[in-house]
Amino acid sequence: MLAAPVRPGQGCPIPIAAAPWIQAPSGATVPGPRPCYLSGPPTPCPARPGTWRPYPCPYPCPSVVAAQQGALRPPGPQLTSPAMPTAAPAAPAASKASVTVDGKVHWMDYGPGAAYESMADFFAPCSEDWRLPFEAILALMAEGGWLDDLPLATGGRLEVSLPFCGAAQEAPVLAAFCQERFVGSPGIEAVTILGTDIGSDKTMTSWESSGYWRQKEKYVARKYSPRLQLCFRQKDLVRERLPDYGLAFAIHPECTVGTQWQHILANVFASCRGVCAVATFKETEATVVVEACKKAGLVPELHENPYWKGKPVPPDRPPYMRFLILVRRPR
Repeated sequence: MLAAPVRPGQGCPIPIAAAPWIQAPSGATVPGPRPCYLSGPPTPCPARPGTWRPYPCPYPCPSVVAAQQGALRPPGPQLTSPAMPTAAPAAPAASKASVTVDGKVHWMDYGPGAAYESMADFFAPCSEDWRLPFEAILALMAEGGWLDDLPLATGGRLEVSLPFCGAAQEAPVLAAFCQERFVGSPGIEAVTILGTDIGSDKTMTSWESSGYWRQKEKYVARKYSPRLQLCFRQKDLVRERLPDYGLAFAIHPECTVGTQWQHILANVFASCRGVCAVATFKETEATVVVEACKKAGLVPELHENPYWKGKPVPPDRPPYMRFLILVRRPR
C-alpha cells in the first residue's frame, strides 16, 4: 500500500515538471525541466524504496497542486498537468441464449452486432430431419453442375425462389449456402431469396406468424446484408404469377391431392429461367411432377435424395425430400 500523497509545502521526493518560474519545493532535486511523472510508464517509487509507483502516480506534485490552489503565482502562463487520456466507452457486448433442438444445445447471440437484435427475434434452428436432406440436395446439385452459369437479373442479381414455402425451415440454411457459394462470385453482385405461399395450410392459419417470416427476414438482413436478402410474400400461385427466377427450390408439393397443383406446378415451371429443384415425399408425387415438367417443355431428371439411399423410411415421420426432380431451362 502506498503512503498518503504529499501535501503542498512539504518536500516532494518525486521528480516533477519544473519550469523556470516554478521553484522546486525544498528537498527536491530538480535541476531544471524534466519529464513530468504524469507522462511516463510505471517507475520505481522514490517515496517507498523497493516499490513501483503506478501510472498515474498517486503522489501529486506539490508545486502543481499549489499553483492550482493559488499558492504560487507564476508571472507567465499557468502550467497545468497534461490531460489524462480517457478510454473510449466500450461498445455494448452481445448477449447469449440457448435453445435445445434435436437434443442439441444451440447458442444464439443477440444484441449489438449479432444476427438477432433481441430475444423477440428468435426462431427455432432448422431441425436435422429437414436440414440434412436439404443439404444433401445442395451437395448433389453442386457436384452435378446444376448451380453453375445460372441466369442473372438486371444488375447481376441472382433471384432464388421458394414457392409454396410454408415456414421455410430451410431458409437460414439456404442463406448461408448462398452467401458462401454465390455472393462475390464473378458476375454476381447480389442474391435475393423470395419465399411465397398462400399464407395458410390445413393446420396453420398463418405461415407469416407460425413460420416466423419477419424474424427470418430480419435475421438474414442483419447477418448478410446488403448483398443477400430474404423476403416473404403471401401469394396464391393458382391465380398469381410467380416472379421469374434463376434458381428455385420447390419443396413438397402435395400434387396427388386436388387439381390446383397442376396450375401451381405449371406456374412454377413457366417462371423458370434457370434451374428448378422439386422435392417430394413419395415416388407417386415425383411422377406427377415429371409429367408437369414435360408439359412445360422441360426435360426432368429424377433422383433419389442421396441422404435417403440405404435408409429405411422412418415409421414416426415423413421421409422429407426423399425424391428430387431437377430441370434446367435451355438458353
